Amino acid sequence: MKFGISQVVICLMATAAPTVQAFECTKGLKYCGWNLRHLGWDEIELIRALQRQGKRPTVGNIQYSLYECVSRGKIEWNRKCGDFNCGNGGGGKSDFCT
Repeated sequence: MKFGISQVVICLMATAAPTVQAFECTKGLKYCGWNLRHLGWDEIELIRALQRQGKRPTVGNIQYSLYECVSRGKIEWNRKCGDFNCGNGGGGKSDFCT
């Protein structure tokens, strides 16, 4: 099977396209890391938010920290709750440390 140059270019563009978040956060709300992962966020986004604040990307920091939505699709690390101490606030409400 032969492929034309345009078919190869289209295939390369499709694989290089940025990924889209499964869920766009609500500005001002805080989300637990485990909840963002459940909602379809890629772990690398949580790791980057931690690293921007000088935090180590350990499993505990990733999963049990609060991240604040600063704009649709963009989060910043807010605080660490402690292992297994980050609770779901429910629809339209911020998650919280328990």
